[in-house]
Amino acid sequence: MLYPDDVGEWSVGKVETIDLDDGECVVQPLFEEADEQGERTRVWLESHSRPPRTVKLSDIRCVLDADFAQRMAPDRVSNPHGEHAEDFWEITAELPPGTRRDDD
Repeated sequence: MLYPDDVGEWSVGKVETIDLDDGECVVQPLFEEADEQGERTRVWLESHSRPPRTVKLSDIRCVLDADFAQRMAPDRVSNPHGEHAEDFWEITAELPPGTRRDDD
C-alpha cells in the first residue's frame, strides 16, 4: 500500500493490523532493494531502520498489486547455514513520483 510518510513523500508498506473502529491501520515500511550496481530490483523488503507506524485508513493512497514470497536471507554472517528466510514483495506497478525507496 502507499501511505504518506513524515517527510512529505509516499511510502510503500505492508499492513500489520487494521482497527476499523478507529479507522486506522499499523503499517510496516518497506524499502526497495538495489543490486550490486545500485540498480533498483522491484523487490521490496521490510525496513529495519523505520519503525511501524499508525496510518489513518483515509490517508491510504492505494493498495498495490504485489507478489509475496520468501527467500534465504543473503547475509552469510548472520545466516551461515542458510536456515533463515526473509519475506519480500515484488511490486510491478509503476509507483508515483516522490515514492520513498530507500531504507533511511
